[in-house]
Amino acid sequence: MSLLKKYIKEAFLLIICCFSLQSCKIDVTPTDRYTEEVIWNNPGSIELYINDMYQEFRRFQFGTFPIGYDNATDGLTDLLKYTSSASGNGTVNILATDASRINSASPGLNYWANAYTRIRRINEFLDGIHTYAQIDNGKKLGYEAEARFIRAYIYFMLVKLHGSVIIMKELSDHTKKDIARSSENDCWNFIASDLEYAAAYLPKTWKTVEGGKFDGKATKGAALSMLARTWLYAASIAEFDKKQFNADPLTGVSADKAQTYYTNAQKAAQGVVDLANEGYYALSADFANIFQNKNSTESIFRIDFVTQLLTHQYDFGFVPPGDDPGQTMVYGVPTANLVDEFEMADGNKFNWSTPAMANDP
Repeated sequence: MSLLKKYIKEAFLLIICCFSLQSCKIDVTPTDRYTEEVIWNNPGSIELYINDMYQEFRRFQFGTFPIGYDNATDGLTDLLKYTSSASGNGTVNILATDASRINSASPGLNYWANAYTRIRRINEFLDGIHTYAQIDNGKKLGYEAEARFIRAYIYFMLVKLHGSVIIMKELSDHTKKDIARSSENDCWNFIASDLEYAAAYLPKTWKTVEGGKFDGKATKGAALSMLARTWLYAASIAEFDKKQFNADPLTGVSADKAQTYYTNAQKAAQGVVDLANEGYYALSADFANIFQNKNSTESIFRIDFVTQLLTHQYDFGFVPPGDDPGQTMVYGVPTANLVDEFEMADGNKFNWSTPAMANDP
């Protein structure tokens, strides 16, 4: 075969291949990764996605906060005194007693990066549910309610720590640049709107949903409880803050909103009371049972710990050293004010002026 004929033949074969490729489907589903369609058309994947979002609650479990070592934020109040004054273990005490350490360059308690990473994931979930998921509308509303409950909690912690923050409601918001911070008042109202939606579409209990296998997720009562707390914080800021410590015009809540927000808090709390009257919640007759029974009727929203899967070290760091000599670390101790709030074992109120009690407190 001449060289010219060889080139002509190869060119002809190449042309045939090109035409063949045009008629073939080359947009195939990859086998080495998950596509949006695969994830959102699989009910199991959707469930795993939303379940992972609950991990954010563990960031604040038992009042811990990731600054240096885990530090109990109760140490910022009159409930707990940390036993160390060194940075790390004693960071909470240092922040509570030295306001000069908290400034814009070093906020001390900083949740910004972790919070917005999780908010992005939640907004991706909300977008995927409505764009790709092939599930009935009732389930979509339920999943959105869960996601917005978690998002509200994240924003709640953000606003507590930072005051005025950036509201990112839609996935498209994350592609924008230079989004301005919203006023603190608008932030509280945004949180409340998420929680109102969650309360409207979350079940009163998961025990009756698919055999109770989802028990432990957010419920209507949890959403109403957080809603009451949200309005209570907003109202108390409106009443007491008075812009005494921060000149930033975006922080603070106008004093004239206090009464309205207190009323909103009362209405949300009444919703939880109504659920209690329906039998969903009740005070336990046995105080110890509250800590031993994960299904305690006093639990409105709980974080379950399962040996080998989800664990904690609270009993290692905070139990009295006499309970397990040599095997505990006394990270923090309750203040005398907190201890005095508890009754004696016989039910009598403690009083230092009573000799018998003072001798053996």
